[in-house]
Amino acid sequence: MNTTMTAVIAHRTTARWASVPALAVAALLCTAPASAAVQADPSYTAIRLRIYKGGFDPATNIIFDDPFNNGNPLAGPDFSNGSSSAYTALNYQVPFGPTEQTWPASGLLLEPSLGMETASALGVPARSVGVRLQTNIDPNSTAGLKQGALFGVYASFLWQAPATGSDQYGVRLTDTAANHTPDDVLDLRVIGSSVGPKIRFRDQDFVAHTLFDLETTSVLAPPGGTTFITLGLTHEQADSTTIRAGYGFRDAQGNLLGNWNWLNQTGTIFTDENFTRVELRAAAAVPEPETYALLLAGLGLVTFYARRRRA
Repeated sequence: MNTTMTAVIAHRTTARWASVPALAVAALLCTAPASAAVQADPSYTAIRLRIYKGGFDPATNIIFDDPFNNGNPLAGPDFSNGSSSAYTALNYQVPFGPTEQTWPASGLLLEPSLGMETASALGVPARSVGVRLQTNIDPNSTAGLKQGALFGVYASFLWQAPATGSDQYGVRLTDTAANHTPDDVLDLRVIGSSVGPKIRFRDQDFVAHTLFDLETTSVLAPPGGTTFITLGLTHEQADSTTIRAGYGFRDAQGNLLGNWNWLNQTGTIFTDENFTRVELRAAAAVPEPETYALLLAGLGLVTFYARRRRA
């Protein structure tokens, strides 16, 4: 984890515990497993979502470019045709939702700990949150991300190495819609592992309950000066079902460091529909039962000492 993100986690953790009596905190930490005592809740920051359509020329083909800095995480900038844009928050526990931050970089803050428990196509549980850009899904319209058009989706995040194999963040293409269970879901994510961060490209079908890891890279080695990582999913041939995936590292000014890295394997969508939508996602493991018990015990201690102080 780089120095910037270490500072972020330290800042957030300090803020969370600032009002808790010191003795209660000490008691809680003494009863915690070592891993629980030092593991901060993961959080990840999306700093830009850019969509190309009809081609891949930055001068003429960018139809959407959101730097997540307008103060409203669910309202993006207008599309290039002048129509307004909106996001849907995904899987947040009430009353929580996505937020925009300004430090250490402007962006959309995604905190899996605020999410409800969800499951993969195979039923593996996780805490996952995100946003979905509401693009057109009318099969008779050419608007939106349709099979008949070339398009590219590029999501940039503040670079952070996830701590564990269950912690991850990235971009998704999905055919989720009302009265339509998604069967064409492609995820490109930064994931944690016991040996270091990797990129994983995954295909999920929530109808057939299948999941395929299309490709997982070797351990990532970000170049010096890396501040951001960009994840890209592209549809490069009109009317095809093929999606290509790649990634690249960027410096603080957004300049690409080294080469853009295309994965060897491709994914498939548009099997029974002609649309897809973009989601930004972050996920973490569901806490073990003993962790819930530990948290409840800690809350009890905090409540006890707070009442003593008021008395």
